[in-house]
Amino acid sequence: RAGATYGVMDTFSFGFNFTYQMSDELEQNNKSVSPSIKTTKKSSGFKEPNFIASYRALDEKGAIGLPLDVTVLVSPSFSDGKEANVTTEGDSLRGGFLADVQGKVGGKLEGFSWEGHLNLSFLGSRKLDNATSGQDELDKDSRMDFSLGGRGQIQIGESIAFDAGLDLVFIGEETTKLTLSNITIKDDSHMNFVLSGKLHYYLIADKLALNGSATYTKVGDFDSTSTQGSNTSTVSQRVDDNIIGIGLGASFLF
Repeated sequence: RAGATYGVMDTFSFGFNFTYQMSDELEQNNKSVSPSIKTTKKSSGFKEPNFIASYRALDEKGAIGLPLDVTVLVSPSFSDGKEANVTTEGDSLRGGFLADVQGKVGGKLEGFSWEGHLNLSFLGSRKLDNATSGQDELDKDSRMDFSLGGRGQIQIGESIAFDAGLDLVFIGEETTKLTLSNITIKDDSHMNFVLSGKLHYYLIADKLALNGSATYTKVGDFDSTSTQGSNTSTVSQRVDDNIIGIGLGASFLF
């Protein structure tokens, strides 16, 4: 991940970042049949850019005794994504608009900092093309997600910092239309477990850093209902989404 942030004043800043995903592996296990059927799909590439504005709503002397930051992220989409299949690797584009509002509190001790955050996200309708043929394959309706999590960072000397985070993410109900076969699939809402880590190496203290990050996502079980004409069927899905790639890049703070 690379990007830049500019502070207009002590209480307001704005910036942008972008990420290159080296590897994203999705393993899906259909438990409704015996033996279960497992498929694996892979994708990689650049993700959509993020534009971010942050406001310090409360300082340490405020009503809660901790600083409170409110951050708004907007991530436009400029192209359809390419949906991976078992034979062809896809890309890392969402294929749709994303907006996120976050409230964050935090604190610092000697050599250690922490934060807790609450997020509300809107994911707009998306289009994903078949990675092999390039044809329009998936049309996904918009959905709302909600997450609660925390993160801690340890400073190791003057040049190295490591942080780790844990999030519980509620994924809203989503409807997908398979355009080639005229099948509509409704995935029920479910809970995801996300564990992440990031390593920072500062070339210039508090200014210029090289960054590496990794994320593991455990996707909760959910029911998926398929409809084609008058035929409807429901299956139970178990999905393991392992983001193995590292977003390598540099960040510079103005």
